Formats: sequence, C-alpha cells, structure tokens
Amino acid sequence: MWSHQLLFRLALETIAQGVVSKLGIKLPLSAWLVGWPSAEPASHLCVESEDRDWTPEHLSPFPQHFASSTEKLRHKKCSTLSCSENLKRRAYQAALKELLEDQGLGTVFVGYPEYVDRHLVAPVIRISATEFDRLPRPESPTYAIGDRLWKPHDSLLDAALFQILDYASEALKRPQPGRDFRGLKREYVDICRSAAKDFMYRVAWAAGGRSGLNLFECCNEIASLYHEGVSTRGRLLCCHPSQLERAVQVEFRRRVPITETGWSRKLVAVSSNNHTLVVCAPDEAGLSICGIGAERDLQQVAGAETFIIDFTGHHKWQVNLNDTCLMHVRYGIPSIPSDRMDRAYLERLFKELFPQTQPQDVRRILTLADAAIEQRRGTMIVISKEAEAEAERLESQGTSVTPTLITPDLVKLVTSIDGAVLLDPQGLCYGVGVILDGPATPQGSPARGARYNSAIRYLSAHPGCLIIAVSEDGPVDIFPQRQASHDDRITQQLLQLKELRTNPADDEDMTHSLLQWLNEHRSYFQESQCGALDECVESLKTRWGEE
Repeated sequence: MWSHQLLFRLALETIAQGVVSKLGIKLPLSAWLVGWPSAEPASHLCVESEDRDWTPEHLSPFPQHFASSTEKLRHKKCSTLSCSENLKRRAYQAALKELLEDQGLGTVFVGYPEYVDRHLVAPVIRISATEFDRLPRPESPTYAIGDRLWKPHDSLLDAALFQILDYASEALKRPQPGRDFRGLKREYVDICRSAAKDFMYRVAWAAGGRSGLNLFECCNEIASLYHEGVSTRGRLLCCHPSQLERAVQVEFRRRVPITETGWSRKLVAVSSNNHTLVVCAPDEAGLSICGIGAERDLQQVAGAETFIIDFTGHHKWQVNLNDTCLMHVRYGIPSIPSDRMDRAYLERLFKELFPQTQPQDVRRILTLADAAIEQRRGTMIVISKEAEAEAERLESQGTSVTPTLITPDLVKLVTSIDGAVLLDPQGLCYGVGVILDGPATPQGSPARGARYNSAIRYLSAHPGCLIIAVSEDGPVDIFPQRQASHDDRITQQLLQLKELRTNPADDEDMTHSLLQWLNEHRSYFQESQCGALDECVESLKTRWGEE
C-alpha cells in the first residue's frame, strides 16, 4: 500500500499493547492495516499483518458485507460529495468489522478509514474473543440525541481502543504515515485518562446528565480532598431522575452541583455502606447531589442504569454497576478490575497437564491456591508428577516431608516459610521451603521479582509442572503462561517441523530456525507437544547422522 506501512502497524500495535497493559490486564491483541485500492473492485483488499491464521479467502465475502452495510446506512441523506464519501467510509468500516468477526477472527475494532496513496486504509485492532469476553462489559443503552442515536462505550477497554483507533486514523492523514514515530507518539496514561473520561459519560447520562460534564475529573478532585484530616470514603448513587423520589430518604432543598467538589467532598463524609448520596440531573443539566438515600433495587426506567461511585480512600475510587466493578481509579490513573488469580485458566491448565486426575483433585488444588493467595507474604506452589523425586533432589535447599495430604490451613502455615511448596497432582505435599533451581532463560524479566524469575528458570528445565507464584506486591502468576496464540503457533511450528524432518537437508536453515523457536517456547508446551518435539528431534538426529 505504501512504503512505511510496516512501521505504522508496529507503532499502532505497540501503543495498543502498552495501553492495555497500563489498564492492568493481560490481553493478547494484534494490529492490522486493511486497505481498499480505489481503482480496484470491492473484493480486492490489501492487508498488513503478522498474523498467520487467516487467508485471502477470509476476505472474499467483503463485497456482500459492504453492500449490506451501505444499505443499512442509506437512510442518512447524503446529497453532497462529502456526505457520500463519508457514507462509503462508514460502510467500509462497518463491513470490515462484520466480515472479520463472521470469519471467526476474534473480536475486532476498526477505526475510521483514511486515504493513503490511493488506498482507503482502516486501522484494525484484533483481540482473542475468548479472552475479551471474560472481561466485565455490560451492554450500554442507546440514547436519542435529536434525530440521531448515541451509544456510550460498554467498558473502559472499549473506550480505550476507540481512543487508540481515532488517534491512528488522525495519524494516517499525515504525509507518509509511519516514516517516523512522531505521528504515533502519545503517552499511554493520557490515552487511559481520555478513555476514562469518555466512559464516565455513560454514568452521567444514566443519571440524566446531558451537559459536557467531565465527571471523571470531578471524582478525582473529590477523592483527593481531606475533610477534618480524614481521607475520602463514601458512596454516590447515580440514578435516573424518574427514580429520584423513590431513592431519596432525606432530600436537600438546595441541590449541590457535583462540580462544587469541596462541598461535595464534605457531604460524602455522611454516606456509608448502607446510605449513599443520591446524584442525578432532574432538569437534564449538570449532575447534582439531591439528598441522602439507601441502595435499593431501583427498577430500570427507559433503559436507564443505576451506578455506584465508591470512594475508598485518598485518591482512590471505583465505579460499580449491579455489584460489578467496571473501573478502578488510583491517583487519577484508571484500570480495569481483575481477579488476582485466573481460576478458570488454572483449572484448564491443571487438567491439560495432569489429565489422569480426578474432579476432587482439581477442586482441592483450586482451594489450596485460594489459601495461598491469602498469605500476606509472597509464596510459590509447584505441582508436579515428580514432586517426590524433586523433594529428594532438592533436600539440601529445602525441607522434605513425609507425603501429607495438605489442607488450606496447612497451606497458610507452610507458605509462611520462604521457598516453594512441592505438591503432586493429588495434593500430597513432599517438601516445603524449597529453593528452586534452573538455568538462565530469555523468558525471565528484570522488572519482576525473584519468585517470578525462579519459576521461569525451574519451568524451563521441568516443562511438565505447574507453578503458582504469589508476589508480595499483588500479582499472581500461573506457569506455564500459555495463551491461545502460543498453542496455535506451537502446533503450526510442530507440523512444519514434521514435514521438514523427512528431508531436512533441503532446508536445513529453516529446520534449525524452527528447532530454536520451539526450544525457546518449550515452557508453553502441553505434554503431548513435548513428546512430538522429542520424536522429531530424535528423527532428525538419526537422519543427520546417516548423512
């Protein structure tokens, strides 16, 4: 499409990954650039992507999707050339999203397309649908604004991705986009804050607010203030104006605008877990504190929602909807709430690594993991079929014990000792306070602590085990950190290696390259994949020895 498209795509992908990480979640994603040559038929699309799980056939139904999207947008009157061009771009944007998702290529976000060297180019962010659907994203209602409809963002992540894509679309307007990184250079935290501001419009509109109120900054200001030496703790119930009479127990004669942050902070002090300040905009202007009420099951009126803004300390607050936390804010930086440990992933990984275990073994390991997380100090649990042998091998740098079926209470005791706890898949303990060994590996990270890197090193030498590393500062890491993208890539590389092993001399460099990649990612292998790789290696050794 143009000479700097690779650099542009890499910059877009880097920003997206950086923002998602700044929001506090792990989410595999990739960036695409999809161009539609202006002189070619609708079926011809150009794609800049590193992903290998798609083919040109995935894009062949594009003409039908484009025609369908165009018809859906026809009701908008477009008498001028600019409107007709805008209709084409919007139809292209909608058709591309629909097409890629219908082809099973994950959850896709598509930015507004811009022309670059006679190509109508749309920036695309593609996310694993399985991982994306795990995040709390209650669908937002649609509001009528004059003769058009407006739908707030479903979540903070949606708002952040739209911010990134809008930014990318603007950068595509620059001469030779991607030639340098000035066109795509913006602080991750700035994008996160802008996304939080956009997301808070959903809260404001649910309470009847129709002005351009920056509720995000108002809440940040309230959370930053002390009252009589005490940090901010209290709750705001943001409800639809039609629910005001039912929600309020003590109504204020003079409503307090939420923009009066000093006054609002003083009133927050009277709220508690049982009683909240009721916020809404009865006159569809700015939001105001209207009185004191109690949290109740307020009926949904006209598709409205009832949010709780919970102030939890100095510079700390969060947004809840139906007992689900949608956003944390700490010192003005928003994040997406997530469990310390991914129980679903732990359960799936445990069953993959130890397929012969019984359901009660799975439940026992999950219970023990929950108990370990409650340990205030960091700790580590290693689950291995070779636990007994490993406890004996590492006896000089740990304490081996007679096989004991460990309980949650015992876990809390033994994890208070520095070092790892060695368990077999049935939950029998063979060692406590064990200092793990292992060779240095490129998968380590100097940004993480000793437990994280110790787990990585040990896993590289013992790929069949499962490790739960609980850091003292909060994160819980489960090893191997297998992702769907890793599984797919490993499977593809193994298949390619099996084909090459029949005659490796024809492409010896490719064979060595595949072996190197597979060896570097061996910690992500399932047991069956380890066997397949060993089989290929032995076959190659035999053939190379013969030659």
